[in-house]
Amino acid sequence: MTQRKLFSQGDLDGACFLYTLANAVVALTGANLKDRWPGAIQQVPKPEVFLRFDVGTAAFEDDFSTLLPVAESFVSAICRDVSVEIVSGVDRRRLSQIADGDTVLAMCNPEHWFAIVEADEKHAWVACSARLLECGADYREFNSPRWKRPSNHKVAIEDLAVYRRTVFRLHRSLVSGVVPRK
Repeated sequence: MTQRKLFSQGDLDGACFLYTLANAVVALTGANLKDRWPGAIQQVPKPEVFLRFDVGTAAFEDDFSTLLPVAESFVSAICRDVSVEIVSGVDRRRLSQIADGDTVLAMCNPEHWFAIVEADEKHAWVACSARLLECGADYREFNSPRWKRPSNHKVAIEDLAVYRRTVFRLHRSLVSGVVPRK
């Protein structure tokens, strides 16, 4: 393909972190994101850093502890019944042990953020905001096998790298009004 002259969403912004959190909450709870996106964006300190492709989470020096309050306030604006925590020392071969029926992971490689909606010993089912751009007309979504969560990419565990061996784990609280996804 020749080099594109027109831009797509994601070409000029670094918002994959925000999309990852949003997709993680949707996969975990089924929340209606369109109605809650404006309020979630208002919770982001310095939203302009996420709207520049050359900044994104680098503005926070990719420091998970500095990003945690951003993630917590953004996620809370979408669904108050989801908490966010940092998990360090993560081994990709053990993703299935920290992603379960009540959790989804937000993780990154040095260039991009994405959500792991389910994992087993061999594969991870991913919700990735860039997948549509990568696949074009061949884009498709499918449910993960066990938890039936929406995903758009299946990746071999051996092909994943856990940046700084750290992830955000989004956990669904079992409180009144939240129906667990089966």
